[in-house]
Amino acid sequence: MKIIPNQKCYSSAGNVLHLSKSGTSLPLSTEQGLPLTGELLKEYRYFIMRLENTTTETLTLQVDFYERSKSVNEEANLSIAFDILPSSDVTVPISLSYLNSQHLFPPRTPGRLRMMVSGKPLLKESVAAVLLKSRPFFEDRKIQLKEIYLSNEEEAAIHDPRTLIDEFGQWKLKEWPKKIDSRKELNSFLNEKLREAEQTNENLKSEKWYHSSGNIKNLSKTGWFHTEKQDGKWWLVDPNGRTFFSSGIDCINPGAVTRVDVMMPYIIETLNMMGVSKDQKKFDFMLKNLKEAFGEEDWWISWAKIIKSYLHKWGINTIGNWSSVEFIKWAKMPYVIPLDAFVKDGFPRTENCIFRDFPDVFATEYEERANNYAKALEPFKDDPNMIGYFMRNEPEWGFVYNLNIAEEMLATPFLSASKRVFIEHMQEKYQNVESFNDAWGLNLRDFCELCTPLPKASILSISAYQDLYDFSKLMIRRYVEIPAKACREVDGNHLNLGMRYSYIASELMLSGSEYFDIFSINCYQETPLNKIEEVANFIDKPVMIGEFHFGAIDKGLTATGIKGVPNQGERGHAYRYYMESAASHPNFIGAHYFQLNDQSCLGRFDGENYQIGFLDCCLQEYHEMTEYVRIANQTVLDIHEGRKTPTTKQARQIPPIFC
Repeated sequence: MKIIPNQKCYSSAGNVLHLSKSGTSLPLSTEQGLPLTGELLKEYRYFIMRLENTTTETLTLQVDFYERSKSVNEEANLSIAFDILPSSDVTVPISLSYLNSQHLFPPRTPGRLRMMVSGKPLLKESVAAVLLKSRPFFEDRKIQLKEIYLSNEEEAAIHDPRTLIDEFGQWKLKEWPKKIDSRKELNSFLNEKLREAEQTNENLKSEKWYHSSGNIKNLSKTGWFHTEKQDGKWWLVDPNGRTFFSSGIDCINPGAVTRVDVMMPYIIETLNMMGVSKDQKKFDFMLKNLKEAFGEEDWWISWAKIIKSYLHKWGINTIGNWSSVEFIKWAKMPYVIPLDAFVKDGFPRTENCIFRDFPDVFATEYEERANNYAKALEPFKDDPNMIGYFMRNEPEWGFVYNLNIAEEMLATPFLSASKRVFIEHMQEKYQNVESFNDAWGLNLRDFCELCTPLPKASILSISAYQDLYDFSKLMIRRYVEIPAKACREVDGNHLNLGMRYSYIASELMLSGSEYFDIFSINCYQETPLNKIEEVANFIDKPVMIGEFHFGAIDKGLTATGIKGVPNQGERGHAYRYYMESAASHPNFIGAHYFQLNDQSCLGRFDGENYQIGFLDCCLQEYHEMTEYVRIANQTVLDIHEGRKTPTTKQARQIPPIFC
């Protein structure tokens, strides 16, 4: 079934689609002019597009699905966004099964970068309109939209590919200052950095390294990192009883993996030239660069020395999430860990989940897996350099605004332990089914009928909404409480740093926070002040930012990541404004930047390909940025103590390029 964009910005002659810098929205219809509705969609399994990105930056497109109750001028019920590379011509399939919203990040297909599903579950039959949208950009642009159609076969392809990556892992189709041109040049640079690092590391002094301060008196010396509140202000305190502001970087690892299998036509010529087999799923160009410069025996220790020198230069005092455990042991610096990464099955789940990755929290299985999960703390529990552990990162269920998890529970086709407990609560509250029916606007014969799926129950009545809201709060509290208590049993010394929620999509997500020592969120904003205050308005806890970044497109890669600025100097201003403004809040005790290295220009495992690192794939730092990083990290503790004021200079922003 062929689909046609119904908009004057699309020209069927040459398949040219004009995208406005403010964003473009195209209603989709059949060749006969009929709107694309559930009546058509229910006959097919895939929505498929072939398009060519003729621009020089990554392209993000979004397919929006609307129910009859929504106007196309409002936010869509469900959106599916995806990225494709510049100079690429690809066929991208979208499974219509994704309308159930159970998959936040669907698996990659050939030539496509990341895909993301946003919104609550949507029945295919209920779709009343489908729109194709582009996001705001810093200029108008044109692409070729060659075909859109519905199919029952998953059709994915890369058409007329060209080589997009060079032997060092750099984007081949762009030039910039200090781009590496030869292996000799790169080896010379890396060996010079090693000589500098060995001299720097020899002169390191621990007090300067850790950026602790003794200006705040009467803090406890416990031998462990801990938190204290003094005169209305929260402090992170180091083992020696001195204030400590955690300035960290995530993903301190030797490498930046490229996903090869789904991008093979763009990379095969380079792999052949390097003598690398194409029969692999991934390849790491940075690792190859290190081994070429220092040899198989010495590459790791050479890398570690260079990185420790960089961290000292930048004023970074904390090794953040997903970093090399080997480096943590060698560097002897303060660090945090993502606890779920040290468990085979990750954060505790159950065989049947309620929504996305939200488990059946009243099941015995959840408690058993929580106890096993907590055992991963055993190797770390006696290390005073560890600040604490994040329980997990960005639960997928937390990406949906105003999600009522109990409502999703009632819509499931299986009888979960949580659903049984909910039914018991309703029986206890209402005593008989007649009273329950009156309150909820239903006509059940008995409470057992709640065992069958009941979708969108929160809109039935005010009582239904409130009952489901209250039970959602109970479910989320238990979601936190069970594993948090298990962790405390194993390790009573280190700080529970929370869940690193992607954002506070609902007040319900604050449930269970009494079991955290520090409340953590990931905050991709110009400043996190409003988000910190949002948490502080509800709970009296210190707040740590688990992730933030700023990317540009003037050097290297073709996508900015979640926050975009024009160039590397503006990245530096953005970092400084973010950290210094946040340090002025009495609840803020640290932030960790995501991440050390740029991502692969062809995409990591899930397709992210953002220019967000302190370092490029050749271990060259972005000097224009890192100079401001150094200034900020020398200042944040003084700002939090009230002895200095934060900078007021904000970075110039551009619309971000990301999915």
